[in-house]
Amino acid sequence: MDLKVETEEMDTNQPPPIEVFANSSTLHGISHIFTYERFCIKRCLWVVCFLGSLTFFLLVCVDRIHFYLEYPHVTKLDEITTPIMTFPAVTFCNLNAFRFSRVTQNDLYHAGELLALLNQRYEIRDIHLVEESVLESLKAKSDFLHFKPRPFNMREFYDRTGHDINDMMLACRFHGTECRAEDFKVVFTRYGKCYTFNAGGDGRTPLFTTKGGMGNGLELMLDIQQDEYLPIWGETDETSFEAGVKVQIHSQDEPSFIDQLGFGVAPGFQTFVSCQEQRLIYLPPPWGDCKVSAMDSDFFDSYSITACRIDCETRYLVDNCNCRMVHMPGDAPYCTPELYKECADPALDFLVERDNDFCVCETPCNMTRYSKELSFVKIPSKASAKYLAKKYNKSEQYIKDNIMVLDIFFEALNYETIEQKKAYEVAGLLGDIGGQMGLFIGASILTILEIFDYLYEVIKYKLCRCSDKKHKHNNNNNDQGTVLSLDDVKCHVHSLCRLNPYSSVYLSTMAAPKKVCIIGSGNWQVALGSAIAKIVGANAAQNSNFDTTVKMWVFEETVNGRKLTEIINTDHENVKYLPGHKLPANVLAVPDLVDASCDADILVFVIPHQFVAKVCDSIKGKIKTDALGMSLIKGVDEGPDGLKLISDVIQEKLGINMSVLMGANIANEVADEKFCETTIGCKNKNHGALLKELMQTSNFRVTVVEESDVVEICGALKNIVAVGAGFCDGLGFGDNTKAAVIRLGLMEMIAFARIFCTAGPVSSATFLESCGVADLITTCYGGRNRKVAEAFVKTGKTTRSSRRRCLKRSEAAGPGHAVGGLPDPQAQRPRRQVPPVQCRVSDLLSGPSRHRVHKLFAEPPRAHVESNKLTKCLLNGEHYHFSSDEQSLHSCHATTDCRSVCVQRLHHICVLYVLPLCP
Repeated sequence: MDLKVETEEMDTNQPPPIEVFANSSTLHGISHIFTYERFCIKRCLWVVCFLGSLTFFLLVCVDRIHFYLEYPHVTKLDEITTPIMTFPAVTFCNLNAFRFSRVTQNDLYHAGELLALLNQRYEIRDIHLVEESVLESLKAKSDFLHFKPRPFNMREFYDRTGHDINDMMLACRFHGTECRAEDFKVVFTRYGKCYTFNAGGDGRTPLFTTKGGMGNGLELMLDIQQDEYLPIWGETDETSFEAGVKVQIHSQDEPSFIDQLGFGVAPGFQTFVSCQEQRLIYLPPPWGDCKVSAMDSDFFDSYSITACRIDCETRYLVDNCNCRMVHMPGDAPYCTPELYKECADPALDFLVERDNDFCVCETPCNMTRYSKELSFVKIPSKASAKYLAKKYNKSEQYIKDNIMVLDIFFEALNYETIEQKKAYEVAGLLGDIGGQMGLFIGASILTILEIFDYLYEVIKYKLCRCSDKKHKHNNNNNDQGTVLSLDDVKCHVHSLCRLNPYSSVYLSTMAAPKKVCIIGSGNWQVALGSAIAKIVGANAAQNSNFDTTVKMWVFEETVNGRKLTEIINTDHENVKYLPGHKLPANVLAVPDLVDASCDADILVFVIPHQFVAKVCDSIKGKIKTDALGMSLIKGVDEGPDGLKLISDVIQEKLGINMSVLMGANIANEVADEKFCETTIGCKNKNHGALLKELMQTSNFRVTVVEESDVVEICGALKNIVAVGAGFCDGLGFGDNTKAAVIRLGLMEMIAFARIFCTAGPVSSATFLESCGVADLITTCYGGRNRKVAEAFVKTGKTTRSSRRRCLKRSEAAGPGHAVGGLPDPQAQRPRRQVPPVQCRVSDLLSGPSRHRVHKLFAEPPRAHVESNKLTKCLLNGEHYHFSSDEQSLHSCHATTDCRSVCVQRLHHICVLYVLPLCP
């Protein structure tokens, strides 16, 4: 076959004519424009109509796109009723910053000119304005003839001379309950020493109110002590012409900025302040102008306008005066009185009043503020003046000039939301364009695809023809006698005309991000379930190997009338088990165990060991078969087959690969991001590397070892040694004795691990990791088992009562549970089925036995000898049994049952520390 025939074959791939395409297209009108008829009036009218419709369509599209690019928004107002509300923080300051009676001669020497009491020559200013009583005291304090000045500190001066809450506060009630001076936190503002009620922080939970109206908020009766006011003979930034207090109502997350945002309350009046909480939600650019990025500050964690202003003013003063005012955060030195007068006060006044471009603070995207309505009544009345004067041992005039009552309350239990919402989004834009496209030209997205597909075929055909002509021309010049076969030309044209951009060369597979589920929120050292959630949530949000949403199964409880899962998902805080610590927003609390775990690739277990079997039974067959598990549970399980590691129990029930994490990790310190180390035991190196990515942070350093069984048994056995350490502390034996107990305990742990852990060799190096000696030391000095054992010795009460008194929230830990596999004496099983040693340990830990603890440490050589003897016997394949009526140890033949030997080994640890206490 020659080239001519092959060319005809290729022409069959020519796209259909425009008339054929127009006749079959779904685009309205073009079938009347592109026809086989000659040019006519009808065809011209269709062209005009189509172009007119297309023009109108394009004009509407331009208008809609322009409107979209303006990024309009609407504001939504709503009022929401709630059964309980957080009461705001209330800060108040006496308008007099310094008590005259507390100003010393040294204070007057250094700060007299700043306070306008003395002139530059240390002489009393405007002596004719001074009252006789004040003049005498001032003359005595300003006699510097033989005076030797001492060091002066502005912070100490403000603190010492400021008004004391114990002297100012005559009465205080919150929600009908009396409040004390300890409920107020000292803060420093530009008014000096001030006080904040319900400040939160420092482990304090903010107060709540469940009713609106007077009597359900804060009621304060204050004495402003005008007799202590500093005499004013000039205008300064440190003194005020007014008498009364300045008050600011703000949220706990926002620092006080009372000199700019506070309102005044005068003496001689009872002031009623009716509040309503307002929650404002603004849109980020380009729809709004709120600040999205985190605050770049060394002083504040969360962004607010007041925090931004204080941070800016502090940096401005440090840059210009090389010092800071008393109310400013940081570690720069405090300004001296001279610097206050010459630099700090003028610089701050200039910044606040004139230089408005230096401190530009954007509005946060989420903020809370409180609207206020003030009303007043006079106090005292003529009828009550004499009574109040007698009650407080003051004159009637003093009562009128100094006493005030402040009553702050919510108007009702509701809050107002003011939320900006996008007025026009992409979906609206596409809907408008699609509607107009259908109205004017009768087209849709599929119609546009038809047009592009036809254009693609036409362009492809034209390019192929050009390429073919060039190829044919070259062949005619170089080899005119050659006749190409049809198959050759097809292959050549195929190589030239292949324009498909989608090739398998460019396709790659990517593993889906791993989904993580934390089973438990408040077990590991009471709060480490939530503490670990902080770490996992933060790492998952930043690491592409993990799905950003981390599910956490939470046993549903009600806290202050709200569901715990609702609190965690809304406020991002586990207020019951880890208060004061914010969880990442991507941590989702789920009350249903199956819903939380069904699609997880990694399961992190942090539940009490007694609930492991029940939890596993609940999700058995409902989770991924290839999921990875990691246990943070410290303990061992005792069943019919002897002792089992918790990870083995989970693996047997669920059929998944298990790893463990153990180490010196006290929950609160982990949550506070204090540096600590931990150990992951994982036999699969790839799994270990993945789990390390999930857990490691700059302050939570992870080491991975392959001996997972050794890592886990260390986490269980160290609690028993901690009981012995607690006995040492309870008896006052000192650190040397406790160090001996720790050393012996570490020996016993190593010996036990070499018998119990038969899956592979037991390396001594593992005991030098965080799971070994580090966790042992931490538990023996700061663990709960040590604490309860100490209380058990000192009080002589049972471990149950000691545990309740010391641990309060946790009944799942303490010496009664320190031996993970030992049964509870209260368990419903026949006493004869419990081994004798376990009975003795249980009896000891359930009764007042302080004298038995004395007996344990009274004979350390005997216990040590028995320890060595028993160790040798066990390592040689023998073990001991205990007589039910005496304490002596009897040797018996070796057994091939390794689990039995391991049980005896665990019993031996109990014998070394606990059994000598038994009668």
